[in-house]
Amino acid sequence: MATDNGPAPAGGRDLSEATPPHTGVGDAAAPPNPPTRWQLTKADFYSGAIFVAFGAAFAAASSQYTVGTLLRMGPGYFPRLLGIILAVMGLAIVGLAVLHFVRPRADEQAPEEQAVPWMRGGLLLAAVLLFGFIIGGAGLLPTVLLTTFVAALAGQGTTPARAAVIAVGITALCLVIFVFLLRLTVPLFGPWVGG
Repeated sequence: MATDNGPAPAGGRDLSEATPPHTGVGDAAAPPNPPTRWQLTKADFYSGAIFVAFGAAFAAASSQYTVGTLLRMGPGYFPRLLGIILAVMGLAIVGLAVLHFVRPRADEQAPEEQAVPWMRGGLLLAAVLLFGFIIGGAGLLPTVLLTTFVAALAGQGTTPARAAVIAVGITALCLVIFVFLLRLTVPLFGPWVGG
């Protein structure tokens, strides 16, 4: 038996179907759980530990080469210096993370979980591997130009044109520092490019 409840609303739907009944239980939004200390510090701790690991690896790998002095650098000078700088930076980041773990700020929010940037990490790894594999055959200028271009592409939102500008700028800076100021006898072009 059909019943007529009167004319339908202007939208064509019954308003009683549009909103669920109010029960009064659980309507207020529950306050979010405060972030744990580990949530606030784990990203810094892990990144600092990675810096320390890479720094130690660079320093260990350079131990088989002659270091030399500041004015007469050997092949092991730059990798060892880079390893020490990376390790010190990593220790500082780990120290700040531990300090933050012990004494967190009261108003700090937990960082949002984000997807791992595999593509950007792969580009950075490719730049490092390229440098190691082609420096001997291509020479300093093509190697720095190519590897900095690939590394610049790893930046968030970096276009190929902007990466090319960054690569040219860093290559020019390396040329000034290592060739003109430090007077390193590094071949600018290798046998692969007719040097």
